[in-house]
Amino acid sequence: MSDTSHSFITETPLGKPLDGKDLHATDDKNQIAAYFDQRASDWDDHQHPHTEIIQQILDNAEITAGKRILDIACGTGIMFPYYLERGVADITGVDISAGMLDVARSKFADNSSIHLLQADAEKDAIGTGYDVIMIYNAWPHFLEPQKFIDKLSTLLVPGGILAVAHGLGRETLNGVHQRGAKGVSNRLISSTELANMFDQDLLVYKVVDNAHMYQVCGMKN
Repeated sequence: MSDTSHSFITETPLGKPLDGKDLHATDDKNQIAAYFDQRASDWDDHQHPHTEIIQQILDNAEITAGKRILDIACGTGIMFPYYLERGVADITGVDISAGMLDVARSKFADNSSIHLLQADAEKDAIGTGYDVIMIYNAWPHFLEPQKFIDKLSTLLVPGGILAVAHGLGRETLNGVHQRGAKGVSNRLISSTELANMFDQDLLVYKVVDNAHMYQVCGMKN
């Protein structure tokens, strides 16, 4: 795919120094799972999602009624109510952390359209035939990004969308991870770098990288 497909919005200035330059996640997935297991019980207490930004992220990913959603690294299900408000057909939430999924189950036990799976999304089978795959506030925790994108593209229906998004600017996010999640987080790469990875498998149609949010969206032909 060509870079000419990219629609850039308020790109972070090139060469701007970022916090978190030495971030490097462990290659031990058990350590990553344990990190989030330990934080699961009070995770929601520390989450303050910005509804306007989340709605923009969902609009960019074309999440609308009737679609099948795969939410990777879904955690406690922070995004689930926003999907449900849009009338999606069903949601598959995948996370490596059993603790996070236990909290999600307690919150959404009565909703038959939500299916939860504990898995290493980079290696395990996580279903197929999805309209949208969303990775929200989680991209720096994956270890082999190009291979992962290659895999996820095969799980989409034709015209399906892969979206990687963060509800914080890149500099802010890298700083947060440097201070509190250094051992389980890689540096969040520039949107240009990520878009170029998407280009191997998908048509990139939306790239946002500003002080408030970060998102790359690609569509399967």
